[in-house]
Amino acid sequence: MTLTLKLLVISLASIAVFSSMDPERLSDALLSMGVPAQFSFGVSYGYRMLPILIEEYHHLFHSFRLRGRAPLKKGLFGWRSVLYLGGTAVMTFYPLMLNTAKRTRTTVEALEVKGFTYALVSPDAKRLKLAYLRIRPADIVFMAVSLLYMAALFGAGHWISL
Repeated sequence: MTLTLKLLVISLASIAVFSSMDPERLSDALLSMGVPAQFSFGVSYGYRMLPILIEEYHHLFHSFRLRGRAPLKKGLFGWRSVLYLGGTAVMTFYPLMLNTAKRTRTTVEALEVKGFTYALVSPDAKRLKLAYLRIRPADIVFMAVSLLYMAALFGAGHWISL
């Protein structure tokens, strides 16, 4: 029960942060913490592309279902329907991978035209890119309140366990 609650709290906090944060800001934060530029770009790109890929998968899946013919008899426990939907789900991945490869190639070409490779290794480009990141008073207040809250939780947990 304790492990489940801990995982739930961490998952909810992660979802809250990632759903409200701009991908560019997340990428810049990772870059400023010393994460390699390729990895921070990959996280940012994946964060932007995942909803698009999910939406495209749904469109492809529904188009396969519209063009295909569902089983006339569902069978015991609907096994024919499950088999039909599973086969359709698998067949949907091939066009999705082709579209993703095409989109990735276009993105790589656009990034290379803009000088992305040079920007990854140039300290001047990195300094310019991260120049807007600042620690504001609200950030310090948030960290202080968070630390006090965590200390209170640990203290309460220790006091309750006695």
